Amino acid sequence: MLYSEISQALKDLAAAAKRAQDLEVNNKIIDVQEMIMELMEENRNLQQQLNNTKKIEERRRKLKKIGNYWAKDEATYKKFKEETYPYSDEVLANIYCATCLWKDNNFISVNNHSKLYGGQLICPVCRSFNSVHSV
Repeated sequence: MLYSEISQALKDLAAAAKRAQDLEVNNKIIDVQEMIMELMEENRNLQQQLNNTKKIEERRRKLKKIGNYWAKDEATYKKFKEETYPYSDEVLANIYCATCLWKDNNFISVNNHSKLYGGQLICPVCRSFNSVHSV
């Protein structure tokens, strides 16, 4: 039964309660309407969470491992392999911190770390840094 059908049934019941001049029944109907609205809000939130989870899983399936990091997809992986340190911002925008991805499902793009440690990247959020060449 859809919300609109439930809502209409409650309206019909409220109208009948008014005709019968039963204040208690009318108040109970209002309480039920409020509960239905709360359930609808909860349902909408759960649907949004489910959609977000599906999007994250879809993005995760496309990831390609690069050392201690993850490339957004195969195309990013190939572009990365063609470059040398320091890596371009265009490529780094699609290289993600494995720590943040694992802990919080956050796709955090990494930055070049230091010329001294050529080939290392750093996460701007958790500050972890590692080589992209390690296995």
